[in-house]
Amino acid sequence: MLRHLQKLIAPTASLLALAIVWQASVVWFRLPTYLLPPPSAVIAAGAENFGFILTQLAITLGAIAIGFVAGSLLGIATAALIVFSPIARRLLYPLVIITQSIPKVTIAPILLVWFGLGMGSELALIILMSYFPVLVNTVTGLSAVEPDALDLLRTLHAGRLQVFWLLRLPNALLGIFDGLKVGITMSVIGAILAEFIGSNDGIGWLILVAKTNMDLSLSFAAIAFVSAAAIILFEMISGAQRLIVHWQKMQ
Repeated sequence: MLRHLQKLIAPTASLLALAIVWQASVVWFRLPTYLLPPPSAVIAAGAENFGFILTQLAITLGAIAIGFVAGSLLGIATAALIVFSPIARRLLYPLVIITQSIPKVTIAPILLVWFGLGMGSELALIILMSYFPVLVNTVTGLSAVEPDALDLLRTLHAGRLQVFWLLRLPNALLGIFDGLKVGITMSVIGAILAEFIGSNDGIGWLILVAKTNMDLSLSFAAIAFVSAAAIILFEMISGAQRLIVHWQKMQ
């Protein structure tokens, strides 16, 4: 516990120093709040609209949870197919890489046309954003097995499923979790982007509406809430990684 608290000291001090410099700069240069609100105004806006911000954040987090789980499971399943089937590797892997090279900003309006305004297009974008990092890291982990261990299992007449459960999957867990950590970050970005483009609720919608109304204090407060949520989600996956992949060294 003490070690974890010590790790928080440096980032907390950095944030505090940034807030002090930010507040002093706004006061010194007499910047208007519609251009750059001071941290005190952001904190006040967050406190005043605390319940409303949490409601919108919960809507966004619900979409992130569904889309992230679906995208991750799809990525792991596709990775297993690619590793076990050379034909699938030759056919699917290049196609996946080509499709993922397309900027998601350009895809989002198309998804809006296909799935409509609201949750459907948001889930589709989150799935796309989380799918690729999980897929790539899982393929790497499933493929990078020690030849000697693989030869030993084959000598013992282990079938493909036995090799998968006993060797490939345990070996890939570290890579899978690395992909999940990238995927959850991308999921948050995808959710906010989808709500920017077409949504009537959610934290991204709130940020956009507050900006449109020149209420940057509320926009910054909403950004702070979703940033904190993203950090918590990332740390939750890191904690699960430490518990499950305890025999492998954390990167």
